Amino acid sequence: MRPGDPIGHRSATRGLKVQGIDQGGVWYNATVKEVAPDNSRVFLTFTGFGASHNRWHTLKDKTVRARLPADKLRKETELRVWGKVVGRQADGTWQVSSIKHRLPLFPHAPYGC
Repeated sequence: MRPGDPIGHRSATRGLKVQGIDQGGVWYNATVKEVAPDNSRVFLTFTGFGASHNRWHTLKDKTVRARLPADKLRKETELRVWGKVVGRQADGTWQVSSIKHRLPLFPHAPYGC
């Protein structure tokens, strides 16, 4: 199984490190805690999140996949959340000349302050 491939019912095992998708379409690292008796669903616990985020995922919906490396997951998440990211360097710094939109210094201040 290659990174990013959907987890099938044959490869779903308890303790498997995977990535699960949330309702907003963003992938997060998770661990399979339970597998349904018919292998059609898995119960995921998400790394770094509390128990309220644990969920059952149906495997045929392709909402569970083999883990991507951290750098690829970060890039994919940035694109999903922010759209095309312009000016971000590989080391995490920003190239100032590439920033396209500048936010006001005091966005919540009354006009003219």
